[in-house]
Amino acid sequence: MAKIALDLITPVRIQSVSDKVAERLEKLILDGLLSPGDQLPSEAELASALHVGRSTVREAKQILMTKGLLIARGRAGAFVADPTASGEFDAVLRALRDPSHEEVHEVRRIVELAACQLAAESVTRREIKRMRTNLEHIESQAKANAALPWPRFLEIHFLIVQAARNRLLSSIYELIMQVLKRNQVPFLPFIANWQEEVEEHRQLIDVLERGEPEAMANEMARHLEHSEKYRTDLLEYQARNGSIMRSDH
Repeated sequence: MAKIALDLITPVRIQSVSDKVAERLEKLILDGLLSPGDQLPSEAELASALHVGRSTVREAKQILMTKGLLIARGRAGAFVADPTASGEFDAVLRALRDPSHEEVHEVRRIVELAACQLAAESVTRREIKRMRTNLEHIESQAKANAALPWPRFLEIHFLIVQAARNRLLSSIYELIMQVLKRNQVPFLPFIANWQEEVEEHRQLIDVLERGEPEAMANEMARHLEHSEKYRTDLLEYQARNGSIMRSDH
């Protein structure tokens, strides 16, 4: 009987309670339910609401501070980080320099270019209408609070992938979305322009509706390069000027 190669077996990841609490709080931030500048409830309140100890909450907050999502302000407590505030730019820049961004960009190109071509061949009018409706909601939400709609732009991409009628591609993209929401979305309000993004996604839907796979692949490739350019332009600007710029909203 053949033996299974041990290098094919990956370790089981044991997640601590503090990790789970950090993930839950992080989701509130990424989903826009907690906005930059918002004060986190006290450790006692969070511990009571989450049914965990205060030390667990403290550890979870430290995890989010390390990621640059929270900032401590002494006795005032912990606040959702605003990368435009003095002293918080370094966390943004460290995150944007993370080499994993380039790897995610490469994977997105592989998955989304394949999916969007299939989608162009099979997308229905109902799916197109749903994408346009979502985009209208995003635009309305952004007018009220420019920090809120960023995670929802990924919904448009996911709907396009789903229109490809390939469950494996959809599953892979769900994993990509988790990485994007954790590592990139929190900083988009400070390096990108939501009006531009609305138009970018409207153009994607327009081309998809025409049902031309090659044109759709070209448009998606252009869009993904545009998104990546936000990050690289910001880092180049910072390298030249020693400061960071904020996108107009």
